[in-house]
Amino acid sequence: MTKTESNELDAFCAKHVMGWKIFKTTNEWRRAGSPASMAMKVSVLDQIPHFKWPSYTTDPAAAMEVLKKCAENQHVVTIEYAKNHLGNWQWMVAKLHCYSSGYSEDFCTCAETLELAICQFARKLFSK
Repeated sequence: MTKTESNELDAFCAKHVMGWKIFKTTNEWRRAGSPASMAMKVSVLDQIPHFKWPSYTTDPAAAMEVLKKCAENQHVVTIEYAKNHLGNWQWMVAKLHCYSSGYSEDFCTCAETLELAICQFARKLFSK
């Protein structure tokens, strides 16, 4: 995954999973439900070139926050570290359907790091 793709995935998780949005009335970026004191003015963000979303794709703590949001919707989520069909070890994050007779996999994502697998999973889950 390129740096640009990683940044785009971080932005997707910030906006669509974690609830970052622009509040039009105050012209601020902040997470929905967070106090105004936690906001950053859009005009200020435009002037700060180093501002970026949390690094959900590389920061373990940030990725866990994304995973919590995925599970809040009462989805059954499993995480495995296993060999793929090529024999390479990868992290797999999967969404399961519960049935009285057991589980079936709805969809999954695989990546070299757990953080990246979680973010790719969140993109699939929140894009539906």
